[in-house]
Amino acid sequence: IAAAVGANPALVPGADKLLIAGNDPAAKAVVTALARELGWTAFIDLGGITGARGMEQFLPLAMLFGALGTGMLGLKVMR
Repeated sequence: IAAAVGANPALVPGADKLLIAGNDPAAKAVVTALARELGWTAFIDLGGITGARGMEQFLPLAMLFGALGTGMLGLKVMR
C-alpha cells in the first residue's frame, strides 16, 4: 500500500484489510494496535515471517499503478 493509504485507509473506498506477518505475537499485537489508531479495522494474519513473501508479491502491481499515475489502490482478499 502507498504510505498515504497506510496512514489513512479511508483514502481508498471499501473495507480493506491490512496484511500482517511476523514471528513475534507481541510485535504483531503492537502493529495491529497502531494500525487501528490509523483507522484500520480488519486484518489478515499471514502467519510467521515467511508469510511476508506473499505480501511482497504485490509490489509489481503497486509499481504498475505508480507508473500509471496513482499509488492509491486497495486490494480485496476473498476467502
